[in-house]
Amino acid sequence: MPERGPVTLREEDLDFTFDADWKICSHWDQEAVYSDLKGQVSGSHGVDFVGIRGGKLYLIEVKDYRTFEKQSATREKLAHDGSPLAEIVAAKERDTVAGLVGAARTGRDPAWKTCVESIVGRDLWVVLWIAPGDQNNV
Repeated sequence: MPERGPVTLREEDLDFTFDADWKICSHWDQEAVYSDLKGQVSGSHGVDFVGIRGGKLYLIEVKDYRTFEKQSATREKLAHDGSPLAEIVAAKERDTVAGLVGAARTGRDPAWKTCVESIVGRDLWVVLWIAPGDQNNV
C-alpha cells in the first residue's frame, strides 16, 4: 500500500526521501498489484517508485551502475548512446501504466485511482535516475 510523505525509500544503495508534498509514494515493484500483474503477464516489469506531487504522477526508475560499471551487461545497456537502456525503461513505464490502470479498476486501493486520474489528465512525468560509475571505465 502506498505511503504518504514524508517517507524515505531505499533502492539499491541509494536513499530517496519524499517530503510531505508527496501525496502517494510507493516502492511500486514491491506492491501486491504489481506482483499480480507480473504473475498474469509474463515478462512484465515495473518502475522503482510511483508518486504524486502537485497533481502530477511521477514514475521513477533508478539505475545504480557504481558497482557494476565494468560488467558487460552494463556496457551493453549504455552502448549506442543509451538506446538499449531507453528501451528497458520505456518497457517498465508501459508496464507500470498498465498495472496502475488495472489496480485502479480492481478498486482495492483508492490511491491507484488517483494515479490513473493523473495519467488521464496528462500530468505524467518519467524520471530516470542514474548513479553512474567511473565514466572512464565504462
